[in-house]
Amino acid sequence: MSRQEDLLQFVQEVELLEPDTLRQLYPDLSEEEFNKTMALKVLKHTHHFWENFYSFEDITLALNDVVPDFSVIEGCTPEQLWYAVQLAEQIRPNMEYSEEVQLYIKYNCNEAGVYIYPPQVGLDNPYLDKATTLAANGPFPLGDETPEEIQAGKYLAILTYLKEKTNG
Repeated sequence: MSRQEDLLQFVQEVELLEPDTLRQLYPDLSEEEFNKTMALKVLKHTHHFWENFYSFEDITLALNDVVPDFSVIEGCTPEQLWYAVQLAEQIRPNMEYSEEVQLYIKYNCNEAGVYIYPPQVGLDNPYLDKATTLAANGPFPLGDETPEEIQAGKYLAILTYLKEKTNG
């Protein structure tokens, strides 16, 4: 079992987990691991991730091993967004995302030229089906002539990141 799986299991088993208690139980946690564990706790026991875009961003960054700066809006990459949404879905399936969180996800993806969104978020996703089909079946190499081909290439980059985060 990986350290991340250990921490996730620990968070799911413990109802009340204060930061000081976590530090005492696991004094060797890095700052990234500490923030990720606290983010997992928030996912498990609150609705903040799905309701407030400030919380959503900080939790997303922490889940991606980035220490969030709570004093500024930092933004997230599409890959980070997809990973956090995927992990949140495993912990609390079928949660509804608020409009402000949906708009935050859409804005950050669009700023990176990505017009496909995690399906769990509930955004209009006109390129997703075609992009996933092209990414799975080709023709390869993918071109850059149509929006669907471009989004398929970006989808493959997202899948690569998800695979690295999940297996690494």
